[in-house]
This record gives sequence, C-alpha cells and structure tokens, in this order.
Amino acid sequence: MHPLILRFAAPKTLLVTGAAATLAIASASTAYAADLDTSATVSTSLSAPSIVSVGDNSFTISITATGNLPSARSGTATVTTKYFMAADGTITASTNTADLQTLHFSPGTNYSSDCTQPSPALGCSTNPFVVTADLVVAAGTPGGSTGTLTVAGTGSQGLTADTSPAVGYVKVADSNHAPTAPGAPTLDASSTTPNNTGAFTIAWAAATDPDVGDVVTYALQKRDADDTNWTDVATGLTANSYSFTGEAEGSWRYQVQATDNHGATSAFAIDGTPVVVVDETAPNSPTASTDSAPAYTDGTGNNWYKDSVTVLFAAAGDANLTDGSAGSGVASVTPSESFSSTGVFHAQGHATDHAGNSSAEASLDGYVDATAPTVEANCPTNVVLNDSTATASWTASDVGSGLATASSGSVPLDTSTVGDHTVAVPAGTAADNVGHLSGAAQCSYHVGYAFGGFLQPINDTAHFVGQTTSVFKAGSTIPVKFQLFDANGTPVQAAVAPSWLTPAKGSALASTVTVDESTYLATASSGSVFKWDATSQQYIYNYKTDKSQSGNYWRIGVALDDGSTIFVSVALK
Repeated sequence: MHPLILRFAAPKTLLVTGAAATLAIASASTAYAADLDTSATVSTSLSAPSIVSVGDNSFTISITATGNLPSARSGTATVTTKYFMAADGTITASTNTADLQTLHFSPGTNYSSDCTQPSPALGCSTNPFVVTADLVVAAGTPGGSTGTLTVAGTGSQGLTADTSPAVGYVKVADSNHAPTAPGAPTLDASSTTPNNTGAFTIAWAAATDPDVGDVVTYALQKRDADDTNWTDVATGLTANSYSFTGEAEGSWRYQVQATDNHGATSAFAIDGTPVVVVDETAPNSPTASTDSAPAYTDGTGNNWYKDSVTVLFAAAGDANLTDGSAGSGVASVTPSESFSSTGVFHAQGHATDHAGNSSAEASLDGYVDATAPTVEANCPTNVVLNDSTATASWTASDVGSGLATASSGSVPLDTSTVGDHTVAVPAGTAADNVGHLSGAAQCSYHVGYAFGGFLQPINDTAHFVGQTTSVFKAGSTIPVKFQLFDANGTPVQAAVAPSWLTPAKGSALASTVTVDESTYLATASSGSVFKWDATSQQYIYNYKTDKSQSGNYWRIGVALDDGSTIFVSVALK
C-alpha cells in the first residue's frame, strides 16, 4: 500500500439535506436531526496535486456529525473505502459492498453533539471517526496522469448526508528510468600499458539518464587474472574516470556501473581484455652466445677465437606476474657486440621488457687472437767462411693463443760464394693455436775467405805474432804474396782477382833502422790486380818501389771480392 496524504485548506463537508428522519428515543418524544460531515485529506490545488503511484495508495477519511440524535436509537453513516483510477485518469468509487464501511453514532454511548459526553465521544467534531481508504491506480497509467477524487458518505437513522462531497486532485508520479550503461573502461590517452609504476587513469564514456534532473554516479570494480570475483575500487564517483597511483602488479580488468539518485542502476560495462598490465618484475637475463665456435680452448678453459668474434644476446623470456598472467614480454636486448683486437674481451648485456624493467646483466668472456705469430731470424755477425757449414737461428713468439709449433730453430746458410747474402726463414714456419701462420723472416750474413796472411818476404805483423816490420831497400821490387782458403783449409782462387791498393805513406823511420830484407829485382807487376799462381796456389803482386819513398813506413794492401781489405806495413830505407 502506498500512503496517500490528502490535504485540504478547509475540509469539505458532506452535508446531507432533505427531511430529517424521525428516530424513536426512549427518553423523549421529539425527533432530532443530525448533519453528517465527511472529509478526505487530499490536495485541493490542481497545480500541486497529491502524488500517487501505480498500484495501491492509502488515504484517510474523517466522518463527524453535528447536531443531536434521538437518544433512543443510533444514527449510521456509510462511506466507500476503495476507489479506482483508470489509465485515462477517471476515478470511480467501488460498487462492491465489501468496500463500504458503516459507522455508528450512539447517543449517550459514544456520541454527543458537544463532544463532552460520553467519552470518547466518537463522531463529534473534535474526535471524528477515521477510516482508511485505498486508491488503486491501474497498471499502465502513464506518469503525469491526473484525476479528481470525490469522496462521499451517506447517512441514515437520523443522519442526513451533505450534498457537497469532498473533492481532491491526484497525479500519477512519473516512472523513474535507470541510466544507460556507461562505456567500457579504457586506458586514458595520458597513460600507458604495460607500466611498472601502477600509476594510470581509467576512463569511460558517461552514462545518460532519460529522467531530467536525475544525478548519475559510478561504481568501479576490478579483478586480475587469478581473481574470481570483482572487488570495489570506488563507489559514488561523479567523474567518468579514476586515477590509480600504485596499483599492484597484475593484468587488470575493470567494470563500471551507473546509478541514479533514486537507486536505479545500469548494467555493468566491462572491458573486453585487460585494460592495464602492471609489470614490476624484471625479465629473465638474456642468453649470450658467439657467432662462431672457438678455434682453441687452452688448458685453463679459456676460449680463443680467430681474428674476431661477435657476441649475440637473445631474449630468455619474461617471468609471469604475481597473478599468474604473462609478463609484458621482452621488448629489447642489448645489441650484438664485435671484438677484433687481440686479447681478452668481456661482453655484457641485458633485456628490457615492455614495461621498462631491466634484467640482471648477462656476460660472456673470451679471447680474440687477431695476430699471427712472428719469427725473428738471426744470422752470424762474424764472417762466415767460404764453403763452411753454417746456419742462421730463428725464434718464434706469439702474443695471442700461443705457439702450436716450435719456438726456435735454424736454417742453413749458403756459403758457396763469398760476399753479402740474405737467408729467409719461410712463411709458415711457426703457427699459433688458432691457425695463424707466421710470415717470412730474413737476415743477412757475410761469406769470406780465410786469409792466410801475407807471405815472405813480408813479415805480416798484423796476422802473426812475434814478427817485426820488414825493411826493404827503396827502389827494389817487393813480391807481395798471400793465399786464400776455404773453411776446410783448401786454397781457393777468388772469382774476381784481388785488387792492389795504392800504398799509403806512413810515419818516418828512425835513423837507426836498417834494411833487413833481400833486394828483389823481379819485374814489376803492371796494372792493379794480383796474379794467380796456380802452381803455388797463391796470389802475387810485384810491387816496384821508388827511391823517393825511402825513410818511411808504407801501408800496402789488397781488396778481395768478398768485400774485405787487408793491409800490411813495410818500411823503405
């Protein structure tokens, strides 16, 4: 039942007119007439009618009598307690006798015209009968429909009814409509997903309410991947957005519902997929590998790469979030890095997920050998004798992976001819452990004769100990002789005849120096080369001195085709 408050500025009175009924009263023979007053508290203003709703509405009817009734008999009043409002606004009283209520005004028992006796004097002007009545508004009656409610009563046995019934006005309340569903929650354009801060804004399209003046608020709920039920984020939101400052890790979905100020709610608007992924967990460290297998692994487990190596980093996955959903995924890894310098290398890289979390560093160490071994050739620094067996030594070294071959050795020297020579240590003589070969190396050496010294009659003080300088007579011919030998002591003839060197004047002789060598009258040699004497296996040059050379030391010498020059001093007196 819906209470209907019926108000009048002044009650309408149902005055019963007509002849008064004659009632039999035991104590008096005079007939009395009493007036029946009926009023209902409904609105008397058409501009502000009482509001009713579809269905049952209750209101009250007050019934009073004025005047005296015969004391012998009670007066009765009948009032209709049920009314019907049709869809077109017409209001009619029920004709069902069950909806009629009869009231008894008993003089001397419960009624007196002056409300003084007996108590409580029901039905008098200050203590009326109050009857509850119903107004039933038909289903389908449009909101805003108005109707006129007429309440009348009838009297009998000494009560006369008023001919002016109580009239009031009612209006069917407009129906309240629920607001439309808001738009599905989405991530605000100013926010990003995935993120690792939990700070973002959710927004949705506003709901609309067809009822003018209604106020709409929103309830926002959430759940992550391992939640079965939705939980409230906030209710009573007046804005169609909500900002989070520290949402927990997870893949979050949201739903929003609109509610008007009458409590009517819309359906929930639900996102289709997780709106926001909050990822605070770093991805797995990447794997590190090389673009080629090592060429060599040394005894301590160090891997060596020939010439260069590139270290590659590959994603190794992203850990699940705390709600069991997948992480945001690896967005990038450290680019590959190449190394081409001999020595140790250290490559370090990490992975970054789409939320900006960085993994722990992954690293790979190794060694690059980009340098071939070197070989150094070492030739004898002394003159190597003609036809001797001689070698040049070599040593190898490597600054990288180390030598896979011997670190030293020798190569034979060619001593078959005199003069300056070069010997080569072949390329590839040494190899390192990654496969580099050494380049060629070379050194120079000199092959010469074994000079047997100047022969008599010249004392060779330069080559023989204990001899004194020969003193010859100035103007005589001096036989200058010598032999050349190979390493085996065999006299040899030079490929190019030795050259006679112009004598050089030395210091003056002491006056006491005397000639101590024989005087030779041999024919002087012509030209400037020594002559080979095949019989004696020696060279000879007859040096014709001049008397003008007397009194000095003279240096004489020979130039050999092995590049050497040999001198001896003689004195002329």
